[in-house]
This record gives sequence, structure tokens and C-alpha cells, in this order.
Amino acid sequence: MVFQQLDTVIAFAGIMLLLSLMITTVVQAVISLLGLRGRNLFWGVEQLLHQLAPEQTQEMRQAARTVAGQILDHGVLADGRSWLRKKLGNGRWGPDEIKPKEIVLLLEQLDLGDNEQVKTAMKSLGVDGAVAQAKELKERVDTWFDTVMEAAADRFKLWDRWWTVIFAALLAFGLQVDSTDILRQLSSGQVRAQVLSQVEDLQGTQVAAPASADLDAWLEKYEQLDTRLNATGLTLFRTDWSLDLFGERFVGMLMTALLLSLGAPFWSRTLGKLIGFRSLVTQREKRTPSEAGGTAG
Repeated sequence: MVFQQLDTVIAFAGIMLLLSLMITTVVQAVISLLGLRGRNLFWGVEQLLHQLAPEQTQEMRQAARTVAGQILDHGVLADGRSWLRKKLGNGRWGPDEIKPKEIVLLLEQLDLGDNEQVKTAMKSLGVDGAVAQAKELKERVDTWFDTVMEAAADRFKLWDRWWTVIFAALLAFGLQVDSTDILRQLSSGQVRAQVLSQVEDLQGTQVAAPASADLDAWLEKYEQLDTRLNATGLTLFRTDWSLDLFGERFVGMLMTALLLSLGAPFWSRTLGKLIGFRSLVTQREKRTPSEAGGTAG
């Protein structure tokens, strides 16, 4: 009886992980297609340049925005981006990451350029004369770089979390995924065994989606997860759509949304811990009879 209940919990955690991985794939695809990583880096570089300014004013912020766009639109960093994205993005469709020395080198190149608007912005920020003051500029950039980029990383994680919550709610309510119904289906030994055969090897699964903006890569990843989900034999998505507030199905869908909003990393760790716990219980059960026999002897 204990093992049946434990297997039910493991199977349920596995289903939550599969659904969470599907959400993660969609979220990462949206982030890539909208260029949110590049936009977040643009914010980080803008904040860094703003910190280098002699005054923290709105005028300085606009100057920082202008220079940040020129840095991230540089040909070396803009490789692989479409002409339209570059024209519309103004640095916001740039790379996913940048190094302090790259910022300094690009500031030097901008200082040698003939764009008067950029030069005026650089002078306002106090980063003009970058070539002559390269060492001093590098020290100033290094002073703020880690702090600002950590803030940018935290900002991006918050975006990722909100997208996960949104898609978790859309999946739960849009496709009528009822956690209570899933648990009822898992009470059947045959269904439970079929689900376990599909999810037990998911522990430690790489939760990151393909590092590519190619739509085919996202579709392939999603289809792989969908195939595995279908192989469980569970009826997860309801066709008889209903939104009876505070009814049993609504409560089940709300539970699903909340559980999926925890994210794939959480369910990956949970599944691994549950499987490890079951292994310990199994070993203990095997030792108990032998220990009892040794005591009787």
C-alpha cells in the first residue's frame, strides 16, 4: 500500500515535470523570438554607462541609452541578426552577453568615429577620450560591471518567472488540465505503471530549451515532450470545456496552474528526491526480513 501511494506521487511529479518542460520550451522560444535576452543586456549596458556619468539625470540616462545602442549594434556583436531587427532594435536585439573589455574596446572605436551625436553623448557620460584614457576607463567599467550585470540577471529571471506563471495558467485553464483528475487516473495500477515507465528517467533532465532562435528547433523539442506525454496513456486535456467557478474541476485546474508555476527545475529535483526515497524504502524493506531472521536465530 505504501509503495502504491509513493508510486502515485512519483508518477504525478513526473507528469508535472513533463508539462513544466513543455512550458519551459514555449517560454524560452518566446524569449528568444522576442529578443528578450538582448533587450535585458541593453538595459544592463545602459545602466552601466549611466553609473559612469558624473550626474544621475534623465539627460544622462538618454545619453547612456544612445551609447549602449551603438555598442550593441556594432558589427562584431550584431552577427546573425536580421537587418530589420537591427534597424528596429537600436541595440535591443543585440547579443546575449558582453565582456567588460569588449565595452571598453567598442567605446574606443566610437570615440574614433565620426558620429557627432554619439560623441556628444559620450562626452556627457564622461567616457570621451576613451583611447587616451583606456586604462582609467577600464577600471571604471570593471568597478560597476559585476554589480550591474547581476542586477540585469535578476531582472531577466523575474521576466522568465512571470512568463512561466502566465503559460502555466494558460495551459491549466485553456486546456482544462485538472490535477485531481490526474490523481484519480493514477489510482489505476496499469495507468500508474505506464506513466512511471515514461517519467522515471526524467530525473535530472536538462530543463533549458535549445539555444537557438530557429522555430524548427523549438517545435522538435516540444514534439518530443508531447510524444512522451501521449505515451503515458493519461487523458490530460479535456474537450468538454468548462469554467465553473469554485467547482471541482476549477479547483483542480487552479491547483495545476499553481503547481506548474513552480517551474521545471523544481519538479526535476522533486522527482529525483522521490525516486531516491523510494529506493531507500525498498532497500529497507529487503533488509528487514533478513534482520528479523537473524534475530530469531
